[in-house]
Amino acid sequence: MMMDRCVTTLVLYGGQIDNVLGAVEMRDLVLAPKAPLAELLRPVPFVPEQQTVESLLQFFRKRRVDTAVVVDEYGGVAGSVSVEDVAEELFGPLQPHDATEMAELLGPGRYRLSGSLPIHDLTKAFGLRPGRNSVATVGGWVTALLGRIPQEDDVARWRHVTLTVEHMERHRVASVIMTLEGKND
Repeated sequence: MMMDRCVTTLVLYGGQIDNVLGAVEMRDLVLAPKAPLAELLRPVPFVPEQQTVESLLQFFRKRRVDTAVVVDEYGGVAGSVSVEDVAEELFGPLQPHDATEMAELLGPGRYRLSGSLPIHDLTKAFGLRPGRNSVATVGGWVTALLGRIPQEDDVARWRHVTLTVEHMERHRVASVIMTLEGKND
Protein backbone atom coordinates (compact mmCIF):
# COMPACT_ATOMS: atom_id res chain seq x y z
CA MET A 1 0.00 0.00 0.00
CA MET A 2 1.22 3.48 -0.80
CA MET A 3 0.93 4.93 2.68
CA ASP A 4 3.09 2.16 4.17
CA ARG A 5 6.07 3.71 2.41
CA CYS A 6 5.09 7.38 2.77
CA VAL A 7 4.86 7.68 -1.00
CA THR A 8 3.52 11.07 -2.05
CA THR A 9 4.03 10.81 -5.84
CA LEU A 10 3.67 7.86 -8.21
CA VAL A 11 5.39 7.93 -11.60
CA LEU A 12 3.27 5.99 -14.10
CA TYR A 13 4.45 4.37 -17.31
CA GLY A 14 2.76 2.48 -20.12
CA GLY A 15 4.03 -0.91 -21.22
CA GLN A 16 7.76 -0.28 -20.75
CA ILE A 17 9.47 1.75 -18.06
CA ASP A 18 10.92 4.11 -20.69
CA ASN A 19 7.37 5.14 -21.68
CA VAL A 20 6.66 7.56 -18.81
CA LEU A 21 3.10 8.87 -18.89
CA GLY A 22 3.35 11.32 -15.99
CA ALA A 23 2.93 11.40 -12.23
CA VAL A 24 0.00 11.16 -9.83
CA GLU A 25 0.01 12.82 -6.41
CA MET A 26 -1.16 10.67 -3.49
CA ARG A 27 -3.36 13.48 -2.17
CA ASP A 28 -5.21 13.55 -5.53
CA LEU A 29 -5.86 9.80 -5.27
CA VAL A 30 -7.13 10.24 -1.71
CA LEU A 31 -9.41 13.16 -2.58
CA ALA A 32 -10.76 11.52 -5.76
CA PRO A 33 -10.41 7.74 -5.30
CA LYS A 34 -12.78 6.88 -8.16
CA ALA A 35 -11.38 9.36 -10.69
CA PRO A 36 -9.71 7.85 -13.75
CA LEU A 37 -5.91 8.00 -13.44
CA ALA A 38 -5.74 9.89 -16.75
CA GLU A 39 -7.58 12.80 -15.10
CA LEU A 40 -5.12 12.91 -12.19
CA LEU A 41 -1.98 12.54 -14.31
CA ARG A 42 0.43 15.48 -14.30
CA PRO A 43 3.52 16.06 -16.44
CA VAL A 44 6.76 14.97 -14.79
CA PRO A 45 10.12 16.58 -15.63
CA PHE A 46 13.18 14.60 -16.71
CA VAL A 47 16.74 15.13 -15.46
CA PRO A 48 20.03 13.58 -16.59
CA GLU A 49 21.65 10.91 -14.46
CA GLN A 50 24.81 13.03 -14.24
CA GLN A 51 23.08 16.06 -12.65
CA THR A 52 24.66 17.15 -9.36
CA VAL A 53 22.78 17.28 -6.07
CA GLU A 54 23.20 21.05 -5.88
CA SER A 55 21.80 21.60 -9.37
CA LEU A 56 18.91 19.21 -8.61
CA LEU A 57 18.02 21.31 -5.57
CA GLN A 58 17.96 24.44 -7.76
CA PHE A 59 15.94 22.55 -10.38
CA PHE A 60 13.27 21.54 -7.85
CA ARG A 61 13.06 25.08 -6.45
CA LYS A 62 12.86 26.74 -9.87
CA ARG A 63 10.31 24.30 -11.35
CA ARG A 64 8.33 24.02 -8.08
CA VAL A 65 8.12 20.24 -8.36
CA ASP A 66 9.14 17.55 -5.92
CA THR A 67 9.77 14.57 -8.22
CA ALA A 68 11.66 14.05 -11.48
CA VAL A 69 12.42 11.07 -13.71
CA VAL A 70 16.13 10.32 -14.10
CA VAL A 71 17.34 9.33 -17.58
CA ASP A 72 20.63 7.64 -18.42
CA GLU A 73 23.05 8.60 -21.19
CA TYR A 74 21.07 6.50 -23.69
CA GLY A 75 17.79 8.25 -22.91
CA GLY A 76 16.35 5.34 -20.96
CA VAL A 77 14.70 5.72 -17.58
CA ALA A 78 17.16 5.03 -14.76
CA GLY A 79 14.72 5.81 -11.94
CA SER A 80 13.22 8.78 -10.16
CA VAL A 81 14.49 11.34 -7.69
CA SER A 82 12.60 13.45 -5.17
CA VAL A 83 13.37 16.63 -3.32
CA GLU A 84 13.48 14.46 -0.18
CA ASP A 85 16.23 12.34 -1.78
CA VAL A 86 18.23 15.52 -2.43
CA ALA A 87 17.68 16.79 1.12
CA GLU A 88 18.81 13.46 2.58
CA GLU A 89 21.92 13.50 0.38
CA LEU A 90 22.78 16.99 1.60
CA PHE A 91 21.72 16.76 5.26
CA GLY A 92 21.56 13.06 6.10
CA PRO A 93 18.47 10.97 6.88
CA LEU A 94 15.39 13.08 7.55
CA GLN A 95 13.96 10.42 9.85
CA PRO A 96 15.50 7.36 11.48
CA HIS A 97 15.39 4.21 9.36
CA ASP A 98 13.71 2.32 12.20
CA ALA A 99 10.93 4.90 12.57
CA THR A 100 7.50 3.37 13.05
CA GLU A 101 5.05 3.74 10.22
CA MET A 102 3.22 7.03 10.46
CA ALA A 103 0.15 6.22 8.32
CA GLU A 104 -1.67 3.07 7.31
CA LEU A 105 -4.47 2.72 4.78
CA LEU A 106 -7.35 0.84 6.44
CA GLY A 107 -9.88 1.14 3.64
CA PRO A 108 -11.33 3.71 1.24
CA GLY A 109 -11.08 7.09 2.94
CA ARG A 110 -9.96 5.54 6.25
CA TYR A 111 -6.45 5.74 7.71
CA ARG A 112 -4.63 4.98 10.95
CA LEU A 113 -2.29 7.89 11.71
CA SER A 114 0.44 8.10 14.29
CA GLY A 115 -0.19 10.88 16.78
CA SER A 116 3.37 12.02 16.10
CA LEU A 117 2.78 12.39 12.33
CA PRO A 118 3.95 15.92 11.48
CA ILE A 119 1.18 18.23 10.26
CA HIS A 120 3.45 19.13 7.32
CA ASP A 121 3.40 15.47 6.19
CA LEU A 122 -0.38 15.27 6.65
CA THR A 123 -0.75 18.36 4.47
CA LYS A 124 1.56 16.95 1.82
CA ALA A 125 0.00 13.47 1.70
CA PHE A 126 -3.68 14.41 1.96
CA GLY A 127 -3.90 18.05 0.89
CA LEU A 128 -5.44 18.96 4.26
CA ARG A 129 -4.63 22.35 5.72
CA PRO A 130 -5.68 22.16 9.38
CA GLY A 131 -5.87 25.90 9.93
CA ARG A 132 -3.49 28.19 11.71
CA ASN A 133 -3.19 26.24 14.95
CA SER A 134 0.31 26.33 16.34
CA VAL A 135 0.57 22.54 16.45
CA ALA A 136 3.21 20.33 14.90
CA THR A 137 1.62 16.87 14.99
CA VAL A 138 -1.68 15.07 14.39
CA GLY A 139 -1.92 14.44 18.15
CA GLY A 140 -1.50 18.16 18.80
CA TRP A 141 -4.16 18.94 16.19
CA VAL A 142 -6.67 16.57 17.83
CA THR A 143 -5.88 18.06 21.25
CA ALA A 144 -6.42 21.59 19.88
CA LEU A 145 -9.72 20.61 18.24
CA LEU A 146 -11.01 19.03 21.47
CA GLY A 147 -9.65 21.80 23.70
CA ARG A 148 -8.44 19.28 26.28
CA ILE A 149 -6.25 16.22 26.71
CA PRO A 150 -7.92 13.53 24.60
CA GLN A 151 -9.08 10.13 25.79
CA GLU A 152 -9.40 6.95 23.76
CA ASP A 153 -12.53 6.95 21.54
CA ASP A 154 -12.82 10.76 21.62
CA VAL A 155 -14.00 12.14 18.28
CA ALA A 156 -12.89 15.45 16.78
CA ARG A 157 -14.30 16.84 13.53
CA TRP A 158 -12.87 19.33 11.09
CA ARG A 159 -14.56 20.07 7.77
CA HIS A 160 -14.96 16.67 6.00
CA VAL A 161 -12.52 14.90 8.36
CA THR A 162 -13.40 12.81 11.42
CA LEU A 163 -10.54 12.00 13.81
CA THR A 164 -11.14 9.25 16.38
CA VAL A 165 -8.54 8.78 19.10
CA GLU A 166 -7.63 5.11 18.89
CA HIS A 167 -4.87 4.83 21.47
CA MET A 168 -3.31 7.04 24.16
CA GLU A 169 0.05 6.58 25.88
CA ARG A 170 -0.29 8.45 29.17
CA HIS A 171 -1.21 12.00 28.06
CA ARG A 172 0.02 11.58 24.47
CA VAL A 173 -2.11 10.70 21.44
CA ALA A 174 -0.45 7.55 20.07
CA SER A 175 -2.79 6.79 17.16
CA VAL A 176 -5.83 8.26 15.45
CA ILE A 177 -8.28 6.84 12.93
CA MET A 178 -8.92 9.47 10.26
CA THR A 179 -12.02 9.15 8.10
CA LEU A 180 -12.49 11.40 5.08
CA GLU A 181 -16.26 11.83 4.66
CA GLY A 182 -17.53 11.05 1.19
CA LYS A 183 -14.41 8.96 0.45
CA ASN A 184 -15.58 5.63 1.85
CA ASP A 185 -18.22 4.56 -0.65
